Amino acid sequence: MRKLILILGIVLSSSLFLACETEEKVIDYVFENTQNGAILRQVSVTGLLDLFDVNSGISVVLEYQDGEGSLASNIQSVDVTLSFVDKNGNGNSQANIPFGQMTGWDANGTPFGLPRATFNYQLSGALAAAGLTIDEVAAGDQFVLDFTLNTTSGQTFTNSDANGNIAAVGGWYSSPYQVTSNAVCKVADGFMVGEYDVEIISGASSYLGEGVNGLGEIGTLTATSNTGRSLSIGYLEVYGFGPYTFQLDLVCGEVVVMGEQLIGLGCSTNLGIAPPDGPNGVFNPSDDGSFTLAISDNPIEDCGRSTTQAVYRFTKR
Repeated sequence: MRKLILILGIVLSSSLFLACETEEKVIDYVFENTQNGAILRQVSVTGLLDLFDVNSGISVVLEYQDGEGSLASNIQSVDVTLSFVDKNGNGNSQANIPFGQMTGWDANGTPFGLPRATFNYQLSGALAAAGLTIDEVAAGDQFVLDFTLNTTSGQTFTNSDANGNIAAVGGWYSSPYQVTSNAVCKVADGFMVGEYDVEIISGASSYLGEGVNGLGEIGTLTATSNTGRSLSIGYLEVYGFGPYTFQLDLVCGEVVVMGEQLIGLGCSTNLGIAPPDGPNGVFNPSDDGSFTLAISDNPIEDCGRSTTQAVYRFTKR
């Protein structure tokens, strides 16, 4: 009996040893074959490209973070390219023009000890790089900065490497590696801010049904720049969610949704809004009493619903 117990004990001990050894090998394999990435978090984008002032410009602040201590010394370089998107059919679009590097990464005084740097450019510099005159740029045309992060470990990251969780504009980990700025006309200080009543005037929410107001009954607009507006609104409030915040730009009479904007909530991927397939919403530069907003609703087609188009009217309270 003692011999049987002794044999069983040896077998169990051997099994446990082999199991632990196998588990350690799996863990070692995972650690050895997992590569840490890095992000350039978009802290702020300020300024504007005013068609009436070629000295106007954009200032971009980015923050670096990785899985290796997030040291500025981990950055080999951050290369910047400029693209011009001709939205007015004049055939002047250009892509990937070398536009310098983002330098001066420093963690001193930053809120979380992560390195930050600033990239500035003026409309005049963008025009020169693209070989354009101011007369060849119209309202709604876009200048796009793309950032390429090269680390000292030999990794390279661009906007094509960022998934929807970090690429979408807005939220703490917003890291699209790209900044799009519209050519605009400067508006008066205090224009189009405050609370607005909201009603749907055409189209439908993709997941709430025909004629239902999927954005909420009240929207609050805050100025983020002369033409930039942050819209806080009860998106999906019929289900008890929100408010959520979306970014808009006032472009010489048009209300432009600033790219695909996801809310971090969905059935399998993400709900949110994007620019419309058709015309943008409109506003009167001399009267902010009302304006319209056109969107593509549910651009990723989450929750088994197709993307739909909707237009909303906002009326100042």
